[in-house]
Amino acid sequence: IVYPNPVKSRLSIDYEKSIEGYYSIMDAHGKKVLDIGVESGFLHSFDLSHLNSGVYFVSFLEKETNSVLTIKIIKL
Repeated sequence: IVYPNPVKSRLSIDYEKSIEGYYSIMDAHGKKVLDIGVESGFLHSFDLSHLNSGVYFVSFLEKETNSVLTIKIIKL
């Protein structure tokens, strides 16, 4: 679960199981604007207040399974 979307400042991502991996946030043009490694946990939260308003894509690479999940978000 990703919330809130649209987001003003803090984005939270809540999982059903504890996971570890890496987040990349890219703008609508595919330019990487943020890279974040996270340790095991059910809830990951990020401060996006420094980003301009617009469309972004949050990709998560799960370390254990090497799978990628990408979610479109809107930054207000």
